[in-house]
Order: sequence, then structure tokens, then C-alpha cells
Amino acid sequence: MRSISMAPPPVMSTNGTITGTFAGTLPWSSIIAPTANLSLAHAGYTTAFTFDSLTSASAFALSSTSTAGGASGVSKLLDISRSGANSNASHTAYGLYSAVTNTGTTSINIGGYFSASGATNNYGLIVGAGNVGIGTTGPGAKLDVRDGNLLLTDTDIAHGMVDFAPTNSILQIKPTHATVGGAGLAGISTSAAFPGIQMEGIIGVDDPTDTTPAIWLSGNKKSGVNRVALGALETVFQVATGIIGSDTKLLSILGNGNVGIGTTGPDAKLDSLATTEQLRLTYTDGTVYSAHTVDSSGNLTIDNTGTKTIIADDLQITGGDILDSNGNESIRFGTTASAVNEATLTNAATGGTVTLAATGGDTDVALSIDSKGADALITAPSPEHSPAPCLGHPLLPPPPISPWLMPAIPLPLLLIHSLAPLLLHSPLPPPPEELVEFLNF
Repeated sequence: MRSISMAPPPVMSTNGTITGTFAGTLPWSSIIAPTANLSLAHAGYTTAFTFDSLTSASAFALSSTSTAGGASGVSKLLDISRSGANSNASHTAYGLYSAVTNTGTTSINIGGYFSASGATNNYGLIVGAGNVGIGTTGPGAKLDVRDGNLLLTDTDIAHGMVDFAPTNSILQIKPTHATVGGAGLAGISTSAAFPGIQMEGIIGVDDPTDTTPAIWLSGNKKSGVNRVALGALETVFQVATGIIGSDTKLLSILGNGNVGIGTTGPDAKLDSLATTEQLRLTYTDGTVYSAHTVDSSGNLTIDNTGTKTIIADDLQITGGDILDSNGNESIRFGTTASAVNEATLTNAATGGTVTLAATGGDTDVALSIDSKGADALITAPSPEHSPAPCLGHPLLPPPPISPWLMPAIPLPLLLIHSLAPLLLHSPLPPPPEELVEFLNF
């Protein structure tokens, strides 16, 4: 047999750019470090990588230890950008899409993790434009958290409560009901010296308008597609203690401005409901005050720690009495006396006279008038009236003018009636003889 010897194929070696199409396979690990920038124009072609046998480590690892910043002061390890006009209005364009759907009852899935540290200013995530949605693919605001809670936690906090929020939470915002809505705001403090929620409104000028509030609260209701003010008897604001639904209402403000303390239906601008003391006016806490209590019969008791109740202006009593400690009339303001009266002051409009009478069940009731000081007890008929008996005696003629009996301004006759001896006390000289005879009559 004749042997044939063949030379090896020639190897092409050249400098420059080679343009062409090459068939075959090349392991990813055979790609060596480039010596220049790499640019791939894929046009409409896609590139797919699969790592189905990956159990640990990273499918793609991009890293840089470079400490030399560029002249622009900005460097990017991964820059993803997408632009151009969408020809289809219903098209949704994603710049970066991440979905982790691994199953496992005890595993943890994280769709995206961002961390920044080591610099003077560290920002874990910046959203330069657009709305952010959590739990929704169509956020309607800069931050839209759909069907969930907003929670702020602090690793230094451990209040121990777990019935409505984690033990390290300091603020929680969540729906008050799963299907009907409402927003619940809960703040938690672990110190007796600090409130659970602190709300402060600051007007940023030195001299704000007097009617401009630092904190403004408004309660309204739905009307069609709008909101309107609440009705007069509808509740605008309420303070309570306890869990909603089984709480105790402490204060309520209605749409008409009525404020109720201990009642949810106040009938006046201030309505305090209690079976004991309802109002206390205090000068020194716990020691100097005036307590006001209404009992089951509607009677008002004013109990002062002092000794006086001072009325600076006129006191008008209409159809009522001043009672003694037994509940009997001490002075009655009216025209008809009762059997238990001790003294009755009758209006002159009923009979043309002002009558001060001592009456009551006892037939021996004396009336004593004690005048003290330089002024005497003066009783006199009106000069505009015909002479009338003095001091209620039908037989005694009008007395002469004296320190005891002097002309007065045109007023109805003053009548003093007594079923027992009438005692008149005055620092004046002895009364006229006529008056003495009358008193001894």
C-alpha cells in the first residue's frame, strides 16, 4: 500500500479587524479578558442565559474594586437604559424586571436587595421619577401601598406587645377594617415620660394670622362624588379609651359645635354627664375649688371649699323660693304663701303693696327687724296716695314727720304683718309716743 503524507492546515495570523461569520461552539470559560471596550449590537436578537443547575453562588457576578473615580465623578457598575417611542399604546415597557417565585415553606424569597454604605452619603435606593407601588402594578401616587400596613420599627425598641404590631414597632398605619377601609394610626412608646404619638403643627412665620390654626382637623361625609360637612347631630370628633367597638367614649364633638363629656349626644354647647360631680372650677388643684353637682331630681348643688358664693350682679329668682336646710321655704318670691313658709316677700304688683310677712304652721311666729347703723328703719306712705294707715294698723292716722316716719319717693306702701309682737331695733332716739301706743295696741 502506498502511503500518503499530508501537511497540517495553515494558521492565519493577522492584525486588525476580522469581519465574518463563524460556525461552531466555544465554551463561556474560554473567553479571556478583553484588551479593549466590547460592544455588541444585537439588533432584534435576544440573548438567553439559563442556570438550571445553580444551587448556590451567583449566576452573574459583576464587581469592581476600582477606587479611581472618573472625571465626571460618576461611575456605574451596571447601566440599563431604554428609550424610544412605543408604537402600541397598550404596551408596557420594563427597564428592569425581577421576579423570584421559588417555593418552600421555610425559605425566604427576596425580589430585590439594595444596600449602600461606606461613603459620607449613602442612599440605598433612589427613584428619580415615577410612582412607586407596593402590592400593586398601577400605583396612583408617589407611594402606593396596596392592601397592607405601613410599619416603622426600631431595633432599640421592645415593648412586648404582639397583638396588633411587632414588638419592635414604633408606628403602624393600617386599615381599621379589612373590607370597609378606614385608616388606623398607632404609635408606641416604651417610656412613661414620652407619648405614643406626638402631633405638632408649626406656622412658619413670626406673626401668623390670629385665626389661622397651627393644627386643623376637619370631619366630613360623602355626598355623591364629593365630600360635605357633617350634620348638626353627627359626630365630628371623638376621644375614647379601649379597643374600638368595646371602648369607652370620653369626649364627643357634634356638627353643631356641642361638646359632650361622658356623653355621645350633648344637648348644649357643653354637656357633662356623670352621676357624681359634673363640673369643678379650680384655683388650686385638689384644695381650692367650687364643685357643681346635679342630682337625679335635677337639683344643683354648689359646694365651695371657701365660705361664700358671691354674685357680682343682680340675682333674679322667678317663681321660686329660698329654702332652709330642711327644704322648707325661708323666703318665697310669689303671691301665694304655703303652710310651711317662715317668711314671705310679696311682689307689689299683685296688690299695690310690698308685703313682708311672717307666717307658717305655728300661730306664734314673730317678725323681728333689726336696723343697725346711722340709718333708721323708714316706712312712709307715698305722697301721691291718699293718707293710709301706717304699719298696717287700720285705726292709726298718718303720723307726723319724724326720724321714724319720713316722706319717701313715690312707691307703694310698705306693709309689715306679724302674728306675734313686732320687734324693731334701731340706734335712733326713742320712737314717738304715737308709735309706742300703736306697738302696745
